[in-house]
Amino acid sequence: MTLGRASVYTLSLVAAMGVGVWVGSSYWSSDAGSDGDQGATETIESASAIERAGAAAEDVRLPDVPADHPALLARVQPLLNKGADLEVVSSGFRDAEQFAVVAHAARNTGAPFMVLKHNVLENGMSLSEAIEAASPDSNGAIEADLARAEARRDIADVTRATE
Repeated sequence: MTLGRASVYTLSLVAAMGVGVWVGSSYWSSDAGSDGDQGATETIESASAIERAGAAAEDVRLPDVPADHPALLARVQPLLNKGADLEVVSSGFRDAEQFAVVAHAARNTGAPFMVLKHNVLENGMSLSEAIEAASPDSNGAIEADLARAEARRDIADVTRATE
């Protein structure tokens, strides 16, 4: 197993565990009554863990893959609405990672892909800001880190399959 592949799997596991802790702590804190502050602390701690994992993932350099790479489009197409024109949805992104991250974020949060794309590319928002604008009930930082981990896994799989 290569270092990049191991890093992507580790990041995915850490992100999934962090989201699980976050969801679990918010579930239990709603039943805690006077212990509600403890749930907030756990949520902040789990968000910090995911942010650290996201920062570690950015240290791993993925190969440059164009956003319109056929294998990547095949992987991302199920995340988009049926009948979406792949040429249109993949245009404008600087690379495959940015495209795949927005696609995963749209699927995970239920926010419209084109709204996230417009906010990121045209309005200059960060992905976390775009997520919070399109889906106010979502935690933009956590959702962006989760989407980034999923996209990096997709790109690693695509590049491994084409080698």
